Amino acid sequence: SFKAYLLAGIYHKNPRPLLVITPTQQGAEELKEDLTLFIQQESSTQQFSKEGQGGEDGKDECQKVRSYGEEATKVALFPSWEILPYEPLSSHYELTALRLSVLDKLRRGEDLIVIAPVGTILSKIIPPQALFDSKLELITGQSLDREEFLAKLLTLGYERIEMVEAKGEFSVRGGIVDVYPITSPEPIRIDFLGETIESIRSFSPTSQRSTGIKDRVVILPKRELVLTQEALSRFKAKISSPESLINSSLTEGYFEGIEWYLPSFYPELASIFNYLKEDSLIFLDGPDLIIEEVAKIEDEISSRYQETISRGKFVLPPKELLLSWREAETLMDKFQVISTPYLSDKETDRSVKFSVSSIEGLTISSSLFVQQLGLWQDEGWQIIFVAGYQAQAARIQELLKEIGIESTIGLERLDHLPSIITGHLSKGFELKDLRLAVISDRDLFPKPRSFRRRYFDSEESFPISDFVDLKEGDLVVHLNYGIGRYLGLKNIKVEGTRRDFLLIEYAEGDRLYIPIDQLSLVQKYIGDRDSPPKIYRLGGNAWEQVKRRVKNSVRDLAKELLGLYAARETLPGYAFPPDTSWQYEFEARFRHEETLDQLRAVEEIKQDLEKKRPMDRLVCGDVGYGKTEVAIRAAFKVTMDAKQVAVLVPTTILAQQHLATFRDRFDPYPVNIEVLSRFKTKTQQKKIVERLKKGEIDIIIGTHRLLQKDVSFRNLGLVIIDEEQRFGVRHKEKLKNLRKLVDVLTLTATPIPRTLYMALTKTRDMSVIQTPPPDRLPIQTQVAKFDEDLIHDAILREKDRGGQVFFVHNRIQTIDKMAALLRKIVPEIRLTIAHGQMPEHELERVMLDFLDGRYDLLLSTSIIESGLDIPQVNTIIIADAHKFGLAQLYQLRGRVGRAGHRAYAYLLYPTKAALSDQAKERLLAIKEFSELGSGFRLAMRDMEIRGTGNILGPEQHGELVSVGFELYCRLLEEAVAELKGEKIEREVPPPQVDLPLEAYLPEDYIPDTRQRFEAYKKIASVKSIEDLKEIEEEFWDRYGPFPKVTQNLLIIMELKALARVISIPSISGGDGRINIELPQKEEIIPKIQHLAKRFSDKIRFNPRKTNLLHLEWDKTHQEGQIQVLREILKELADEPR
Repeated sequence: SFKAYLLAGIYHKNPRPLLVITPTQQGAEELKEDLTLFIQQESSTQQFSKEGQGGEDGKDECQKVRSYGEEATKVALFPSWEILPYEPLSSHYELTALRLSVLDKLRRGEDLIVIAPVGTILSKIIPPQALFDSKLELITGQSLDREEFLAKLLTLGYERIEMVEAKGEFSVRGGIVDVYPITSPEPIRIDFLGETIESIRSFSPTSQRSTGIKDRVVILPKRELVLTQEALSRFKAKISSPESLINSSLTEGYFEGIEWYLPSFYPELASIFNYLKEDSLIFLDGPDLIIEEVAKIEDEISSRYQETISRGKFVLPPKELLLSWREAETLMDKFQVISTPYLSDKETDRSVKFSVSSIEGLTISSSLFVQQLGLWQDEGWQIIFVAGYQAQAARIQELLKEIGIESTIGLERLDHLPSIITGHLSKGFELKDLRLAVISDRDLFPKPRSFRRRYFDSEESFPISDFVDLKEGDLVVHLNYGIGRYLGLKNIKVEGTRRDFLLIEYAEGDRLYIPIDQLSLVQKYIGDRDSPPKIYRLGGNAWEQVKRRVKNSVRDLAKELLGLYAARETLPGYAFPPDTSWQYEFEARFRHEETLDQLRAVEEIKQDLEKKRPMDRLVCGDVGYGKTEVAIRAAFKVTMDAKQVAVLVPTTILAQQHLATFRDRFDPYPVNIEVLSRFKTKTQQKKIVERLKKGEIDIIIGTHRLLQKDVSFRNLGLVIIDEEQRFGVRHKEKLKNLRKLVDVLTLTATPIPRTLYMALTKTRDMSVIQTPPPDRLPIQTQVAKFDEDLIHDAILREKDRGGQVFFVHNRIQTIDKMAALLRKIVPEIRLTIAHGQMPEHELERVMLDFLDGRYDLLLSTSIIESGLDIPQVNTIIIADAHKFGLAQLYQLRGRVGRAGHRAYAYLLYPTKAALSDQAKERLLAIKEFSELGSGFRLAMRDMEIRGTGNILGPEQHGELVSVGFELYCRLLEEAVAELKGEKIEREVPPPQVDLPLEAYLPEDYIPDTRQRFEAYKKIASVKSIEDLKEIEEEFWDRYGPFPKVTQNLLIIMELKALARVISIPSISGGDGRINIELPQKEEIIPKIQHLAKRFSDKIRFNPRKTNLLHLEWDKTHQEGQIQVLREILKELADEPR
């Protein structure tokens, strides 16, 4: 917007703190993104406007924005808490981090541009001195009492845990303290030597490895208040019964919603104005609208205050929490204030007018577009297009080329060509004084992109790892001995030396102690919780028989999969032509930024479509990751070549949802889209079937009704199947036949664990979407008892921000009773009901009315579970959540959080219900896995392995249960490789190294059993000296210097790696000597002869066993003898000594 351009110019002329006050949060977010565009590309040497033009009194501010300004960190949003007044919830830690970071920078006098909605400006906040006193600043070489430091972290609200993975956590391992500062992009590792900070390093929360060295680090509080003893005493003195507020189970006295009692902790609060320097500038973005918004805020907090105290709850009056507008104006009088009029056109002698207008009607397909561009170019204007992201920039360049206009990416300004840059711009403008036209992609494509909020972390989601967390009592699979129960790590003395062993219990109390160097033979058992596997006794051949049976079954499956794959390669198909300009334009109209995974999937599908063989591709992606858009682009490509598309979905409601989505995306194009489902009358269905046969319908969306005999096509080109596993066996057979005739694209939200993906990639074309869209935020999940106040607040919060609510009540018999209760709790709510037993037309009307926003809340059964995507729904309340399976809860929760807003999920259970252990575990698991993409890990946690039944078919389910998921996948991968004639890398038994050394990882070195087990897994996987060096570096980095017993363990692993190179079967010690069993290899004989001469006083040969070499062993000279052994092995292995 021009407003952002102007503000950037003002800032550049005189850099100083600039506070921009907007009426609403959404306005603040948009302006922040626009301003970032004009501030962030300082590195560019080109000008936004031309030298020597424009500029009289004040207009030269615009002239100053030549190079887009400085780095984007100069622009910051000061957001609202996103919670209702007096709601017993605290702000999300990312919002708190952003707010505290802004306050800290302002307090330090940084020249920051802060954009804030007026509601946050009026909020009273922590005083600058209190924030300064609470801040921890650590510098390398600094002396610091470590215990005081740890106590201070607790006071700042940080939580002590075993391993740091999330913001606001810290852990201690000997002299190493890991902490994840709330404002830091990465956690920090502080290495103490006594009371001195020896080093500060950043590290990855995923790998736990250091990523960089830091000289200093700043740690701010986790919340916007600090519970010092003084603050707590003041709070207790002011509030008569604080115990009723503070939940003792929460860390150090913090409780949800504590911020609403902020005035009770400090003698006097501050406002953001107290953080500004004297020369700061304040910009009011429409004073009239701001004052209107202030009135709304004051009404809301006053109403909420009366409502809360009427329920008998103690809260502080609004005047203690908020400034009045008059008080705010008094504080603003100390600074220079400028503003833009909105509702009034009052002019004063200090007004500055600009010859600026917005870009109207310049959509890329309009006839005016080429004409206007030509005029601007003839008059020597600078024309700049702003694309939301790189792929969009490339599309705009391609579309301009189609209409004969050359352009450049970036601000090169070659021969006055239009430039295309990337960034966010809500709307473009033309500035006649500077002959500058800035055009946003929102101007070019009529339907605006959704707004992208970048201030929440959006982490990449990875497929699940091979070995999930193992706890005592879990089932494990030993490759040679079968399924048993893991009983923990045991430190045992064997022949005078201590070692750690993994203890597994089998049937009838049989026990097996596994040396930690053999952990690679053990995997956690993952199968089906409802069908526990058979556990056998040790000995006997039962386990080998099971493995043999599964191996044969898996081989049959692999043969079938490979047969289908090979057959499809030889079948004749239709090759679609390359993309047209319409395809570019269609893709550019997408309202969101695509993820790389989405783009990769689209590209793979297009390559399939352009080949002369039928496509059969599976697209896997978590809930809400953009699979539908991938399918829509494939459908567009097919329809542009006059072929028909059939979209097959499992439910009628999902068919309606897809109909709305497809029609919305295809709106400007001559594509006829219809739906065939039970929502249509018999007459309507008959007409649709006739039109489909004649080719009058381009895209048909429907349930299994599409598979009935009366349905035929004139020119079918593509079938899209959504969640195929939800169709019956009969329907699946029809789908199998379809695959031989036309291109088929299958979508599934089933998580594909990495091992299964690897096993299947050679048998099926698959695209996996692992990364969440940029505007998709983690869902804030709350597990709670059914509470009317909680429901009231949750529904109102969503309604107040213009959103809608799903309320899931899965019993049709009592759904009307629940509706009456909800109307009583929130009388002002517009509520409607949906369930599967309603007449078709009534259900259709309800769903369409809800989609159109005519209702605030949809009370329904779990029919909303499948694929329903309504972006304005960002709160879901699930009653009797304990009765749902984990996979179902995950799917239901995935219905919200799709519009770039913070989404909320409430999992409620009855007040008097006694939850089973399994139900508690399910609810806690769904709460724990709130981060994006966690469906992968969640599927494993529930032991349901949806991936197997859904992708391989139910007949393979029993085989998986027999041997566990990991072994099943390994057998499948081997079977596929064998049938394809590929060489199978068989695992060579590792050399046995058994020396009389105490070798293990002591508890005081790695206290957490989970981490110690993980460390042993890594050690057991060592195959080379390079592997070992990497592990040594990691251990030193994460846990500090090695204790003696750990050094011994690493020595044994080094000897093992060397022995592996020359295939030495074993090295064992005892009776005062070490025995080295040599391999039967002629090439090592000369080396042995050389060693015999070199170490004639230390080594002996066994005359009866010529492959045995003896080395003297004396405990008193242990280190020297290990060095001799090391040198012997290095010489035999041709390793440099």
